[in-house]
Amino acid sequence: VIFLAAGGMLGCVLTAWFVGYFVLLIRCMMFLRDRDREEITHVKAALTTLGLPQELQQRVLNFHHYLSLHNNPVAVESLFRHLSVPLTTELRLYMYRKLLKHVPFFKTASPRAINFIVLSLKDIVFS
Repeated sequence: VIFLAAGGMLGCVLTAWFVGYFVLLIRCMMFLRDRDREEITHVKAALTTLGLPQELQQRVLNFHHYLSLHNNPVAVESLFRHLSVPLTTELRLYMYRKLLKHVPFFKTASPRAINFIVLSLKDIVFS
């Protein structure tokens, strides 16, 4: 009877911890989304105030959108955190497919070398 009571309490504690962690994760995601939206709103206001041509405004907005997608270490870490090595390799090969196709060095490299290099690459956006 004592064992069942202790097991039940442990189950409740673990469930509460899991729900709390899940709520925290959702709040973090919402914070990041709201931060990105607020930044885009400020950028749009600045572009309108400057009276820039629509095409240039769109290019600037596209650049900011690109940065929010590709320069988000939390999102990238979440994407790769629990993937197996083969799935990580496949995903990175897809992400770098244009680089692998157009850089002459990779045309003569072995598949093993390419996989090693692709797994070693780090994404950095220079603006």
